[in-house]
Amino acid sequence: MAFGSAALSEFVGIGYVFGAFLAGYMIPDAWRPALIARLEWPATFILMPFFFMATGLRTEADLLATSTILLVLALVGTTLVGKMLGAGVPALLAGATWREAASLGALLQTKGLMEVLVATILLDHGVISAASFSALVLMAIICTAIAAPMLRLLAPDWQRIRVPATP
Repeated sequence: MAFGSAALSEFVGIGYVFGAFLAGYMIPDAWRPALIARLEWPATFILMPFFFMATGLRTEADLLATSTILLVLALVGTTLVGKMLGAGVPALLAGATWREAASLGALLQTKGLMEVLVATILLDHGVISAASFSALVLMAIICTAIAAPMLRLLAPDWQRIRVPATP
């Protein structure tokens, strides 16, 4: 169903990702736990590395000129502030402490997958240039890389939190 919907939406010209998303949205709630149990491991450990490999092959580091580096710095700054405020302000309004809200914002920095996915779609449709795509990928890498140091700075006791491992 996902592949068929993705192929149909790509044929229509709106992008395979939207078709696959719609197929996932149409799945009945009763089926979701079983599908997640069966598809989470292959999607995470087989398909996702191939997506990042393909993205890395499309990234052209030689296009990162001085003006593009300034774009990367602006993107990183905007992303950091946007994610910190986007996660921190609602957390503060919900009663979290400043440190908890900032830690949540730091954890949100790792969500570069969606940014890379959107950048890939934009590049495929000719909306952005290869240099802009490379800048967006570099921004996602930088923001993901600084998430752990930010969390250590904001919440030094984060290692005491025990998260159950998933199979």
